[in-house]
Amino acid sequence: MHPISMLDHFRQWLGESRRTQLLAAGAALVAGGTLATVAVVVAVSGDGDREEQVIARTATPSPAATEAPTRTPRRTATASPTPTPEPVETLAFLRDGDIWLINVGGTGERQLTALRNVQSFSWARDGRRIAFTSGEGFSDPSLENSEVFVVDADGSGLTNLTNSAAQDFFPEWSPDGTRILFLSGQGTADVYVMNADGSGVARLAGSPDGDFGAIWSPDGARIAFFGFGTDGSDIYVMNADGSGLINLTSSSTHDFGPTWSPDGSRVSYVSSPVVTSRLQNVDVEIYVVNPDGSGLTNLTSHPNSDLEHSWSPDSRRIAFVSNRAGNLEIYIMTADGSGVINLTNDPADDSGPRWSHKGTRIAFISAREGSDAIYAMNSDGSNVTRLAEGSSPAWQPQP
Repeated sequence: MHPISMLDHFRQWLGESRRTQLLAAGAALVAGGTLATVAVVVAVSGDGDREEQVIARTATPSPAATEAPTRTPRRTATASPTPTPEPVETLAFLRDGDIWLINVGGTGERQLTALRNVQSFSWARDGRRIAFTSGEGFSDPSLENSEVFVVDADGSGLTNLTNSAAQDFFPEWSPDGTRILFLSGQGTADVYVMNADGSGVARLAGSPDGDFGAIWSPDGARIAFFGFGTDGSDIYVMNADGSGLINLTSSSTHDFGPTWSPDGSRVSYVSSPVVTSRLQNVDVEIYVVNPDGSGLTNLTSHPNSDLEHSWSPDSRRIAFVSNRAGNLEIYIMTADGSGVINLTNDPADDSGPRWSHKGTRIAFISAREGSDAIYAMNSDGSNVTRLAEGSSPAWQPQP
């Protein structure tokens, strides 16, 4: 999923910025012994004399010299295996037009790029590479082109993958790391795919007024995106090769920001009755639908605006942004829309929730200390920690 704010994504399409859119065991020995026996039958004769007859006899060996008892060796304390350390959880984020990394404990902050015009980025599922958009043309088509680049997680291997005259933006890695979705065009954008080295570029889809938000299904077999037409925007799903296109919503409203549930069984999205850059001023709802278009359900059903959202890794909960308390707060609900809880409860606006891959932490953006910064909290809203100044947090996948 793209780390860029979904609200910003929609705003940028409207003109503010046109292109933004995964010990040891022991054993004991038991010694046994043998027993020699003698069987003797004692008979009594008729005259009363005692007659002894050996019927069966096992010779009893002369007692051998008694060996000193074997001393049980003292057990040497066995050192417990050194536990494998837990991988350090890391977040990538944007600051001053570049990608930065920081450990979740707030340590190890480092700058990954030095381009000053990075607009959006996407982690490869193995956590080793990042694809990103760079170029002023992303926000202003009259300026130089926007291109899709890739860089290793240590900052090496910077490569321009697209090198085209068009504006190329919003890269999204396939789950197996072999392909990259991206948007490309002049004026309007279509959905394209290429190999991870930039070869094999192919156009997959194109709506009359542009496509945005293209994202792979968890198994890589399908792609969801939203496309603009004359009466609004709809959510579409197609096969990974562009075939089998299905319009999931077919409504007169403006549906955008599709997100797959991690188990691949549902597609969630945001729906607005009007086109506006001030979405928090209208009744925006979060819906969910099956990939075949059935089971359409309004999860929020609230008169205020319910905006960008993020699925928990187990597909059971959804974190989302809402202004139902008067300002933008981060809430959590179950996957059927019940059990809504305000996690942040802060006077400042909070946005951009992103679940960690373990499902125990949620990263988000807040200006509660004066400027936009990256924060992390437990999934119940406790232990809020400020990590770094910046925006668009995205957890590094664990190998």
